[in-house]
Amino acid sequence: MPKVAPLKKENWSVRRATASDREGILKLHERAFQKKMTPSQWDWQFLQNPYLQPLIWIAETPSGQIVGHYAVVPVPFRMREKQTHAGYSILSMIDPDFQRQGMFQVLEGSTRDTLEKIDMGLVAGFPNENSVPVYTRYLGWLELGKKIPVYFKVIDLENLLESKIGKLAASLIASVLSPLCRMTFLARPLRDPTLIVKKITQLDERYDFLWKKFSEPFHFTTERTRKYFDWRYSMNPKEYEILSVERGNQLLGIAAFRVDDRYGFKMAYLADLIFDPNEPSAAQSLVSSIDHELKKKSVGMITSLVLPHPLIKEVLSKSKFFPIPDFLLPHRMHFGFRAFKTQERMKLANEWLITWSDHDIV
Repeated sequence: MPKVAPLKKENWSVRRATASDREGILKLHERAFQKKMTPSQWDWQFLQNPYLQPLIWIAETPSGQIVGHYAVVPVPFRMREKQTHAGYSILSMIDPDFQRQGMFQVLEGSTRDTLEKIDMGLVAGFPNENSVPVYTRYLGWLELGKKIPVYFKVIDLENLLESKIGKLAASLIASVLSPLCRMTFLARPLRDPTLIVKKITQLDERYDFLWKKFSEPFHFTTERTRKYFDWRYSMNPKEYEILSVERGNQLLGIAAFRVDDRYGFKMAYLADLIFDPNEPSAAQSLVSSIDHELKKKSVGMITSLVLPHPLIKEVLSKSKFFPIPDFLLPHRMHFGFRAFKTQERMKLANEWLITWSDHDIV
């Protein structure tokens, strides 16, 4: 990464990060989020990105302690008919002892100046509830709707409850509520013996046609090409599973998901669901197979973050996913962006494809 003159601000200064800053950045991550990020995860996200070089700006003290961090990771992106790159804003971190000093605005401003000089069509991300006013009022971002809906489906009620109320109480409550739970979340079985679902590790050339067909209704989307899929899922230190559904030699759908221990119980994320729009039953068969896999893993629930496009919403509805009410969410999901040319024609949420794969927590 090229060196630039540091920007001075009281007892810290701002500069572009280098690979040698990794240890200090990981220490800041632990202080800011109270959890560790592995070196392999950082390397994958920032050093192994197969597209443009990620932009990382840090704030450090005269003693060399890294106390602030703002990063933009480039991915291939389609804005209507134009192929470009989107810079996803991730891992915005300020050391708890250095907050309320204007550090975030300085870091973001330094990154924005660089983004405007390279092939970057827009910068985007998922600001938290407290940050949304900063992004929209002072940084020129637009918020896409007022929130991004998160859908959920209960897989195993007893396992979902056990971490909160203990094994005995969870077993008793589940024995009473399980029939109702099955009625609510159990999808009708599909009876199409021509559909074959299997686990895969790599995509072949058939996926190119599938992605083109699936993505046609979306004007704004990360280009989920084979190259992107390989980096996002196969190379990722986090363990993902990928399922395909075929009929004969025709590829009809792909799904990527992972299991994580979060909020005190096992939950799964449906990161991507890509399918032939003329074969929604193929997508349902993928979700049904994921349900089966998750039951074997004692997973409590699965979630899907997706904008309410009719194509995907219908599949989720038939698969018995429901929107999580706001009062049950740990925090509301917001998505915003700033385009470097024009963004007035980018405000319609149903023209965007946004999923968990665009979010850095998954």
